[in-house]
Amino acid sequence: MLFEELGGFDERYAPAYYEDADLAFKVAQHGRKVLYQPLSMVIHHEGVTSGTDISAGTKRYQDLNRATFTAAWEQVLKEKPVNGDLRTYEAPKNGQKRILVIDHHLPLIDRDSGSLRMFRILTILRQLGHRVTFIPDNLADIPPYGDELRKRGVEVIHYPYIKTVRDYLQARSEGIDVVILSRCDFASKHIADVRLNAPQARLIFDTVDLHFLREEREAELAQDPELKQGALNRRQLEYKLIDQADETWVVSPVEQELLQSERPEKSIEVVSNIIEVESLPTPFSLRRDILFIGSFQHTPNVDAVLFFIRDIFH
Repeated sequence: MLFEELGGFDERYAPAYYEDADLAFKVAQHGRKVLYQPLSMVIHHEGVTSGTDISAGTKRYQDLNRATFTAAWEQVLKEKPVNGDLRTYEAPKNGQKRILVIDHHLPLIDRDSGSLRMFRILTILRQLGHRVTFIPDNLADIPPYGDELRKRGVEVIHYPYIKTVRDYLQARSEGIDVVILSRCDFASKHIADVRLNAPQARLIFDTVDLHFLREEREAELAQDPELKQGALNRRQLEYKLIDQADETWVVSPVEQELLQSERPEKSIEVVSNIIEVESLPTPFSLRRDILFIGSFQHTPNVDAVLFFIRDIFH
């Protein structure tokens, strides 16, 4: 057992204080990793066991053992950043990039395709070794979706730790290498603040899908002048964002070809839906009925179901 192999808690720290930190350093020195569970919650009642007077009783060992600990690990501690030095802690290592992603809300992976795609993108960026921070525009930490990102090493920033996205950008944008702004309405909302506060960052506009293309098709079908004007406004907004961004992501080669014909000088990349295919316990031949999966907050999904029932299934 590693605990016994390392000699357990060093008796130099008896009766209390710094024996756990000393053991953690020994574990690391032994070539092992020291991990923590960020979803755990520890409630500490300060002073209940040993009081709060560091000059008396057991509590006085807090200062005494600090000196013992720093003397024992002086060379190791010299290589560590001082407490509160976030710049050193957050500095990229081994080719890492600091990537900030802003979307309308946390990826609700069991509710809509766009959320699942974003969740996969964030997961892949972490697997590639980058430091990834996600900020939902609504600043809401919606259980359990925030924890699903944290389990994968993605930092989630939300209220009350920031009051606005601008607050974060003004305080923490130094050192950010890449900013991904998802969806045109929210990219439009934050792009000026990103350029002002993180001018060094490569800015990626993730369209999720080309809204103007969908809206133009709807307007054409409905022959509605108001919808046509709305689609034109949306087209102008999305092209403005494409012009301002360093790179634009679309989900299909059709959209890529359309944008490249209009903006041949811009970087337009396909980042499609990303699905993990699992083996199916029941073969297709034994299946029946139809299941439609899609968010009914998205109008085309409603139209698709109604069209299917009315014109195909009937």
